[in-house]
Amino acid sequence: MNTIELNDVFTGEWTVFLETNENYIGNPITDAMCDEIIYKKIDQKYYRRVLENNEVNVQWFGAKGDGITEDTHAVQLAVDFLKNIKGGTLFFPKAKYVIQSVDFIGKEYSNISIIGNQAVIKQKIGIKRYIDNCPVYPSGSNTPEYPRTGENDICLWNGYKERTSSRHTGMDGVFVFNSKAYREYNDINAIKNIKIKGIRFESQNNVTEDFDELMSQVVLCGVSNVLIEECEFIQFYSDGITILGSINEHPDTKRCYNGYVEIRNCLFDGVNCNNRQGVSVYYCDRSLIENCTFKNITRSAEPGEPGAMPGAIDYESDSVNIYQRSAIVRNCYFENIGGSLGAISILIHNVKDEYPDPMALAGYTPEVTNSANPDLDSIKKANSFKGFVFENNIFEKVLAPLSIIGIENYMDYKGNYIVKFVDSSVNHAKLLMNLSKAYGVLIENNSFTNIKEGALAREGANKVLLKNNNISNVGEEICIHISDLSSHIEIIGNTFKHIKALAINFQNKLSLSNSKIIDNDFGTPQNLNNILMVLGSGNATPEDFINLEIRGNKHSGFNDIGIYPFMVDPIYPNYTQIPPSKILYGVSEFQNADIFPDPTYLGNLIGMVKNERLKDYNGIPIIVQTFIPYDPINKQYRRVAVSNTAFSAWKEI
Repeated sequence: MNTIELNDVFTGEWTVFLETNENYIGNPITDAMCDEIIYKKIDQKYYRRVLENNEVNVQWFGAKGDGITEDTHAVQLAVDFLKNIKGGTLFFPKAKYVIQSVDFIGKEYSNISIIGNQAVIKQKIGIKRYIDNCPVYPSGSNTPEYPRTGENDICLWNGYKERTSSRHTGMDGVFVFNSKAYREYNDINAIKNIKIKGIRFESQNNVTEDFDELMSQVVLCGVSNVLIEECEFIQFYSDGITILGSINEHPDTKRCYNGYVEIRNCLFDGVNCNNRQGVSVYYCDRSLIENCTFKNITRSAEPGEPGAMPGAIDYESDSVNIYQRSAIVRNCYFENIGGSLGAISILIHNVKDEYPDPMALAGYTPEVTNSANPDLDSIKKANSFKGFVFENNIFEKVLAPLSIIGIENYMDYKGNYIVKFVDSSVNHAKLLMNLSKAYGVLIENNSFTNIKEGALAREGANKVLLKNNNISNVGEEICIHISDLSSHIEIIGNTFKHIKALAINFQNKLSLSNSKIIDNDFGTPQNLNNILMVLGSGNATPEDFINLEIRGNKHSGFNDIGIYPFMVDPIYPNYTQIPPSKILYGVSEFQNADIFPDPTYLGNLIGMVKNERLKDYNGIPIIVQTFIPYDPINKQYRRVAVSNTAFSAWKEI
């Protein structure tokens, strides 16, 4: 077949066209197809542009990239062409393109890669208005203040009453992927195999008026096997990336299936913190966020004022009929994250006990997408929350590194740890953790420094393990605070340094049940007369401590009273010591602050203390405490509990 070389009217480049009667998928070329871009008719002969690897340049379709002229229509033409030839690469040469919204609607938009060569996409925003038929004004009104916006803008989300530039009642953006395959449990009808690389998305979010909760930059709804890498998301109105189950908030259009989404090596910079989230995930089956930076993100609000958003990454199944499963965030950096919850926030809807160990996810990489297990179509598993892993992340200047909001029946949970926060560092945070009715949380091998408030469970939690963490410079009165009703709280193997006052507080006496405080090093407090811990503050009695296990802890520097659990009687700071016989003790390192009865003793006041329950010659249980100093060797001292709160003097044995 013959070829001809023609000059491209938009780019000025010389391009080869092939003489043929067939388009790229083998169908006959018609006059209607001849757009003078891809197909031409010259001297009654049809020609099509010769493509390399099905790659098209947006500038062929008229995109100017001058940062002023709107290029939405040109880019949409290029995208639609790739849809018609069953996929390919959309290339953005280095330039600044002004785009409002480009739609990828239906699974026919699969197999498309969007690649930029230092390309910038500047988001164009339409006029803000109230979405038609919202209850904020009478349906059908048409005034300059409340203009009608078209038959497609029917507001069924009664909770949203703000002005927006969104075309939809759920979410809108620069690139909008929408399979329109609703009520799905697998990816049969999803938009598959999408890649976005090397694009910088820019919005112009004015801090005083331009926040728009429904205007993101990239929107994914009904997608599978998506990779977004080496992109930048700057000063977004709502989210940088939104992954959700419905573009329109309608009960019959919820739950598009999303699966296998990866976000790698990307920058999310909100610039002025007047945003929603960097990434919002409302519904996704396996996701990975890796080697990304999140900074200057998330709208806050004064106490009592509306408008605060969760954090930099938000996992939020907004319905009991959709699910979150298997998510990983690793090797990411978070700085200057505002909001109301935490840098990473999770909303858990249902208590389940069949979750696998999520650490098995740490090495997973999605392969070519397969259909989801048909068993997911059962009601029993429709709400699964299969486990999240957050590892090797760095947090600087955040409200809290992690926030989890659970549900009312959180105390029923008896399964595995389903959220793991490990091997990370946190510096300058208001809260240590923000757990509210959370369950199944492992916090291990992390460093927490310069924490204003040491909250752990702010509104109760169940099955939380705080293990092998380094915690230092906690500025308020309580380092580890467990409020409200909690259970199975285990504080094991942690190191505490430079704690201002109280190291541990369990607010509710019922929270002591099945909890453990084991093998921690509490260091030396700033005030040697500090109390170490208050357990069951306000209402605990000695009998409430039977199921609390305390052993193997180091308490260097505390006085005799300071090393024992206390209850508040009636309120802080009037402490009452719990009787020694009611506490399960083991062996601890201990610095003895008492004066030994032998005035000639010159040995080390630091040594090991062994606490034992024994019986006296009448068979009555007593508590015996043996002190073995590090030096001199072969010396031991012993004392006996003589009352509910006091010991006898030390005697050498």
